[in-house]
This record gives sequence, C-alpha cells and structure tokens, in this order.
Amino acid sequence: MEILKTFTIPATKNGLFWIIALGIILMCPACQDDINLATTTHPFLEIINEMDDEDRAIVSVSLVGYEFEPLSILPGNSQTLKLDKGMPAGYDNIFVRTQLSGPQIIIRNVYVDFADGETRTLTFKGCFGASGCEGYTVEVE
Repeated sequence: MEILKTFTIPATKNGLFWIIALGIILMCPACQDDINLATTTHPFLEIINEMDDEDRAIVSVSLVGYEFEPLSILPGNSQTLKLDKGMPAGYDNIFVRTQLSGPQIIIRNVYVDFADGETRTLTFKGCFGASGCEGYTVEVE
C-alpha cells in the first residue's frame, strides 16, 4: 500500500505542473491584448487662436464626454487637448462647441473627424465686429 502512495503523489505533482503550464499558455494571448491596450494612444485636439482681436480669447471647448473650461487661449497662442477618456460618440463627425470671450460672447460649432494618435487642429482666424472686418473663420485640419 505504501508503494501506491509513493506512485500517486508524483503523478499528481506532474498533473499539476501540466495544468499550470496549460494555464500560462492559454493566458498569453490575453496578456498580449493587455499590452496592446496599454500602448493605444488617444486623439488630440489643438486649438489655435490667430484672431486679430486682442480681446478674443477662446474660453471653452466641449464635445461628447469632454468639457475643457475655463481656458484662456489668447490671440497668438495655442493649446493641445488630450482626449484620453475615450470617444463615446465614435470618431467621425463629432460636434465640437467652442466659445470665445469679448464684449459679445461668440459660440462656434464645427464637426471634426478624429483618429487615435492623431491631432486635429481648429484654427480661429480673422476678426469680429471691427470696421472693415470680414468676420472670422474656423479652419479644421
């Protein structure tokens, strides 16, 4: 009877070894997925203020899942915003709302297509309300 016990114990240890080895092999694809998720980058949104009016700061930017305020992007300056909380509405045709300060609050809405790891740029140009002013534009790049 003692021979049987001696024979059974090594078989159990050997079986345990193979179960652990099989578990490690099966987990490797899952580990690789975690590594890929960790290296995934997020989209960015750069806001450039090239307005001619010195009192026209960009004070807020919002899109689905994000509110960037208070901002103070003065003419001649820019700021890059990291969209690292995911894109709940997807990446295409995303509604972006911007607000400029000044004597009159200006709200400008544009649609932007995003992609992971890439920066989309909104450039505000022109002037508002001054004589000879043809208005302002927002270029999406």
